Amino acid sequence: MAIPALKAQRRTTVGTKQNRILRAQGQLPGVLYGKGKENINLVFDIHAVEKLMHDAEHVVELELDGAKAHALLRAAQHNHLGDSIEHIDLTRVDLSEEVRVNLPLRWVGTPKGANQGGVLEVVRATIQLSCAANNIPKFIETDISHVELNHRFLYKDIKLPVGAKLVPRAELLVAICRV
Repeated sequence: MAIPALKAQRRTTVGTKQNRILRAQGQLPGVLYGKGKENINLVFDIHAVEKLMHDAEHVVELELDGAKAHALLRAAQHNHLGDSIEHIDLTRVDLSEEVRVNLPLRWVGTPKGANQGGVLEVVRATIQLSCAANNIPKFIETDISHVELNHRFLYKDIKLPVGAKLVPRAELLVAICRV
């Protein structure tokens, strides 16, 4: 798995007005924190970050001040319409370190219950896993072709990748096929 590079520069100006100016120039404000080190205000090329988000990348090789370090894209704040990124948070990470991530669930197949007039009702569209930072999948593919009418699909029914551990309770409802 190739880890994408992300170039960053230190940001000396802070505040709403300065961040608006940066975004108007095609740059994105962000912050790097964690590992007991000082927080660093950063600025990124907005298109590079949008590509990483589109490609569902979690870990990046951050290039800052001529040095390279790994970071986990922890959070992205969007504008009030949800159509553009306003700010990102990254945390320092070692590739072998266990991290918690929320991943989307992708449903594969048609439930058996759909042939009997049922509809799959998705209660939770994401799953929280704990896994090594260098082994984070982009999504969790889940086969639902065996789900019958009025069958409850729980977190414990999801096949996890090797080395990943489920964080929420295994008995939580994820989806149900019902009329």
